[in-house]
Amino acid sequence: MAGGGVEDVYGEDRATEEQLITPWSFSVASGHQLLRDPRHNKGLAFSEAERDAHYLRGLLPPAIVSQEHQEKKIMHNLRSYTVPLHRYIAMMDLQERNERLFYKLLIDNVEELLPVVYTPVVGEACQKYGSIYRRPQGLYISLKDKGKVLEVLKNWPERSIQVIVVTDGERILGLGDLGCQGMGIPVGKLSLYTALGGVRPSACLPITIDVGTNNETLLNDEYYIGLRQRRATGEEYHELLQEFMNAVKQNYGEKVLVQFEDFANHNAFDLLAKYSKSHLVFNDDIQGTASVVLAGLLAALRMIGGGLVDQTYLFLGAGEAGTGIAELIALEMSKHTELPVDDCRKKIWLVDSKGLLVESRKESLQHFKKPFAHEHEELKTLLEAVQSIKPTVLIGTSGVGKTFTQEVIEAMASFNEWPEGGGGWGSASPFDPVEYEGKTFVPGQSNNAYVFPGFGLGVVISGAIRVHDDMLLAASEALAEEATQENFDKGLIFPPFTNIRKISASIAAKVAAKAYDLGLASRLPRPDDLVKYAESCMYTPLYRSYRVALLLPTLDKCAQELGWVCGRGVSKIDLKLARSKLGRYREGERRVELMRARRWCEIVRGPKKLREEFVATSCQIGRPIQPPSAHDPNSRPLLRALCFARIVIDEQDMRMQDFSHFIVLFESQFPSSYVEDSQSMTEDQISLDYISLRGLRGLHQGNHQG
Repeated sequence: MAGGGVEDVYGEDRATEEQLITPWSFSVASGHQLLRDPRHNKGLAFSEAERDAHYLRGLLPPAIVSQEHQEKKIMHNLRSYTVPLHRYIAMMDLQERNERLFYKLLIDNVEELLPVVYTPVVGEACQKYGSIYRRPQGLYISLKDKGKVLEVLKNWPERSIQVIVVTDGERILGLGDLGCQGMGIPVGKLSLYTALGGVRPSACLPITIDVGTNNETLLNDEYYIGLRQRRATGEEYHELLQEFMNAVKQNYGEKVLVQFEDFANHNAFDLLAKYSKSHLVFNDDIQGTASVVLAGLLAALRMIGGGLVDQTYLFLGAGEAGTGIAELIALEMSKHTELPVDDCRKKIWLVDSKGLLVESRKESLQHFKKPFAHEHEELKTLLEAVQSIKPTVLIGTSGVGKTFTQEVIEAMASFNEWPEGGGGWGSASPFDPVEYEGKTFVPGQSNNAYVFPGFGLGVVISGAIRVHDDMLLAASEALAEEATQENFDKGLIFPPFTNIRKISASIAAKVAAKAYDLGLASRLPRPDDLVKYAESCMYTPLYRSYRVALLLPTLDKCAQELGWVCGRGVSKIDLKLARSKLGRYREGERRVELMRARRWCEIVRGPKKLREEFVATSCQIGRPIQPPSAHDPNSRPLLRALCFARIVIDEQDMRMQDFSHFIVLFESQFPSSYVEDSQSMTEDQISLDYISLRGLRGLHQGNHQG
């Protein structure tokens, strides 16, 4: 059946369904596009000057409001929703249209919005992801992409990636196999990496690896967005994961943190063991959960006295979380007592679905459970285990609810002192306040969000190349130090989330320090004050002021002084001279990006040490758009960057700088209004986001011919 309309000048708008068309587009930060760019859009907060400079006049209502006013309005709207999922959808919509406002909202209202963008609401969002899907978030890699994973990674627009959160969707929270719809988890986790840990959003990459699903409900759901096939296993599965891990290192380098998220037990431990020696990997379900629970134990013991070695531990649940926590407790115990880790493990008991882990069951146990199978008679229930082991610490990591029954609690109280309202509380998800003997207690959280954002920031700022167990212990100890008697008296083990950015900076500093001590840090020299350095590296969501830069009048002079052969030949640049002429910068690694339309410049002069600090990279600015059927040559945007140089902060340096230096040569024709978008530059690398070329017609004559 034919469709279409009248023929346009390109001969494409008359297209039928059978006729192929070219999706012509060019990178122009015009007002209309600027308003639809979530990274730079400020909505009604654009100033009068910005509206003129960036062609927004008339595209916005005349009112100008502050970011604080925008925040107040959106919070008012969010609170009017009675369905939590609607709040989640509203927050995701905000993230897609105004990134900075989204993060400011989340940072300033973290206790209220954390349950919305992450657990528990994100679980419902993943279950209904196909129905609420609007715009793609993150990167999808499926079995169809086998052999082409590197190409898929290169399709992602950002090149400087520091943190990847990846899932295969097989064990999403406590909800089971959600397949491709598990993407909500990496997206949510990385939102917290930015809001709570200060990692730049442009440096975060959420990925879902779709190998199918065994969830029959999803396979029969007409709105399911993933592969409609049974989940791949064995060699087929591991070959795709191997290709993915190799492609990540090839595309993003050695220092990108890959966080495995919500993989099933049988894959989670295998992947962590396989890649921990060759890649920078972290499993939040195993290591992150362990770190935050260990921190809770250390904090509680600081308040009540005693040490880890003085306790007897019993876990309900022997999966990723349970065994991960148990192992980290044993490592911390061994570290402070110099006892062998095997001896420390003997103080820790676990109960799985078949009962207590004991020596007689060892042959049938999964490998990650075997270290905790001790000599003891077989016990089938948690209550029997409590009565026999007599633990002083009871930890629940099972997905089965209502297992800490009154009988279990009474059994614990029979050989432990009853707290009578004086204990601390920490749970993975938030709970409503409770009344006890006329006093209101606000249940605290023992959420992984206390640890993984700061841990990730510490890895990034140190340039760590591997994750070591001692770095996890350092994170636990740093979090435990944040606990106070005042909070404990209120029933809180950890401080409220309102202080999370400060807590994350402290954790990042301890993790980075341990990375330096272990020789795993690559970012040298080591900062003197790691806490201040971590704070200075944290992303801030405050709006930036956009300005117009016109450096063309000084182009010839700059080119001459830098020894730059403009327009032809191989360019040469003296690095010492470039550093002095283009600006003063803090110590640390920098790189110079030298770009040409046809050939790339070579850095050929300068001391060896200085040459090693800089890397020449290739990044095309763009080319003129010349649709083949265009009739009017004057309508073609012939503006093209022939030569472009800039100093760029190293990919691991997230400090915001206030400098911009451009050397640009343009061809002879300029449209009357045009804004060239420097998309390759992230907002935290440079304060100039857009180069306005308004009024340059006539400037190009005489002074700026290449």
